Amino acid sequence: MKKISYFILFFMCSFRLQAIETIDPTTIHSGEASYNGESLSLTGDVVLEHPLGIISTKRLTAYPDAAGNKKIKFSFLILEDDISIKNEYGFLKCQKAELDFNKLEGIFKGHDKEPDVLYQQQIQEDPTQSPPLLQLKSHLMQVKLEQADSGGKRKVQIASIQAIDDVRASCGEIKFATPHTLFMSLGERGGKRIVHYLEAPRETTMIYPDKNNGVSHKTMVHGITQLDLFQRRAWLKSPLNQQGEVEEDKQVFMENSLGEMYADEVEIAFTEDLRSLTPSKIYLKGHVKIQNRFAGHLEESSGVLQYALADQLEYDPIQQEVYLHSNQGNRVLFFDAVNNVQMSAPALKIIRRLQDDKATIQGVGDVRFTFLERELNLLQSSFQLKDSSESSKN
Repeated sequence: MKKISYFILFFMCSFRLQAIETIDPTTIHSGEASYNGESLSLTGDVVLEHPLGIISTKRLTAYPDAAGNKKIKFSFLILEDDISIKNEYGFLKCQKAELDFNKLEGIFKGHDKEPDVLYQQQIQEDPTQSPPLLQLKSHLMQVKLEQADSGGKRKVQIASIQAIDDVRASCGEIKFATPHTLFMSLGERGGKRIVHYLEAPRETTMIYPDKNNGVSHKTMVHGITQLDLFQRRAWLKSPLNQQGEVEEDKQVFMENSLGEMYADEVEIAFTEDLRSLTPSKIYLKGHVKIQNRFAGHLEESSGVLQYALADQLEYDPIQQEVYLHSNQGNRVLFFDAVNNVQMSAPALKIIRRLQDDKATIQGVGDVRFTFLERELNLLQSSFQLKDSSESSKN
């Protein structure tokens, strides 16, 4: 008991984890502790009441500042087993961690039995009432910290997180997954510290529900994926080859109630509700292709029923309206393989009736109901179709 009391007294008098003197001293609770004149070791149920939050672990070792900064008695911490960091905004859990309060950065890892690092961001007191704003999992997280003022006191807070290796994230009802990396930054909004921005550089899957028909939208992105929660916008982009072009098999892929869609770029606008993050508008740009396999019932999917080519697409998932349009000199092409209906027009508008899941298609501008030969060839080459019409003309 003397050993523990001496340690706590020593710590409260001299252990400051920041490079500024105005931060309140850290309060420590521990089962056992030892000090060898240089490093401090804690074991048992270790709890630190720190400006970063309540830090708990089974083992902690504190080392002095490597740069010889006398304002920081111990600036480098190594934590092991059942690590948790909680504050008013959320929490982080892992099995191994290194915290450098001189460089304001941290590294968090799992181990063989529990490989995941978990970060969860909340914006209300009772997280059981609705999903957290963001939940992030990966096998490694690199964290940047920053100093801030809070009620006249200095505190430490997370500025950004780089999640690495088998990354899974849920933001509202949207789920992300990538085997590579995902960057996340935090910011202040409405008096709360929340997630501001997410970015994945490549190979990202995004899934979100469609509340109108009870199905899920799935998106595959080979290039960069960006989500700005303050702007309530997401940008999905295809990578460019050495010629500055998008290769066909690298386009953004989307699957939803409209069918399967491909485009060079996708932009998504969300509703004002940050917690649900429901898409309000979806924009596809560049070499847009659509093929619909669903005759109104996803469980009865079979062959492709309809095909469409356009330069741009606007989709309102709330009103279930789709607007396809072409650039100057091009035309939107639509082919219904079941009814052998062909349409060529500067733009097309598709309206789906929710009550019976039927759709009406309206041509805009100069509409033709027979493809020119070059249009038919373009449609066939884009979807690898056989000759589907004997009535096409030059």
